Amino acid sequence: MTKIANLSLNDGQRIPPIGFGTNVLRGRKGIDSILTALDAGYRLIDTAQSYDNEEIVGAAVVESSVPRQELVLTTKITDAHQGYQQTLDSLEVSLAKLKTDWVDILLVHWPNVQDFERSLETWRALIDLQQAGKVTTIGVSNYTPDLLQRTIDASGVVPALNQVEFHPFLVQKDLLAYCQQKEIRIEAYCPIARAERAGHPVLQHLAAKYQKSPVQIMLRWHVELGIVPIPRSENPDHIRGNFQIFDFSLVEDEVREISGLNENYRIIKPDKSPPGW
Repeated sequence: MTKIANLSLNDGQRIPPIGFGTNVLRGRKGIDSILTALDAGYRLIDTAQSYDNEEIVGAAVVESSVPRQELVLTTKITDAHQGYQQTLDSLEVSLAKLKTDWVDILLVHWPNVQDFERSLETWRALIDLQQAGKVTTIGVSNYTPDLLQRTIDASGVVPALNQVEFHPFLVQKDLLAYCQQKEIRIEAYCPIARAERAGHPVLQHLAAKYQKSPVQIMLRWHVELGIVPIPRSENPDHIRGNFQIFDFSLVEDEVREISGLNENYRIIKPDKSPPGW
């Protein structure tokens, strides 16, 4: 199992440089996928209330031989549970499902663009949960620079993380620059664009050079940028392969070349997208 160094967060905590996504994982197969990920070396496990699978994540954590203290468990407050008291209450339900006394990372899953004050109430609840020791690190997901700044201005607390769609074909340069300036770590969902463009000549060329797959090249690109990719898979070989990206590095020109593949291609396009996407 590869030993990898964790990355710093603006709250003094640290986070693994790659995580394992669990959306769509269900039942025994889902538990086995998480166990495969833990065995491969993943320590950051990402779920959400809206994924409706916190129970299987909790079951995998209990079944695994990895001590709970070595894991970084993430869940996210879903839209229906936004608001101050609703957030507090829903976290208790999540903790019971996850079979743990605390979560390492708690995120606001989506900004409520119709009533952003409700998202600010949710954020204030996260701040209080962190102070109470129920949550170690707090952050947001799917926030634009404008919404991040409004959150900071309203609370005086800078999110430690912003989880967004980010991959070589959706390089959010303005968001990345803003987050770097505020020391907000970006986590990337859909980090390989579901492998839809893995056949791109640039990725194929680099894959041949480094004797890696195009998917591994894309994941390593995130690492070079200081972004935490959270790939998901039910295929054991893919789960293990996605973790094998710490035995090589891309040079600066190659990182720039991959970033140049950007075409603002979004996979996730919900109706609740915030302005400025």
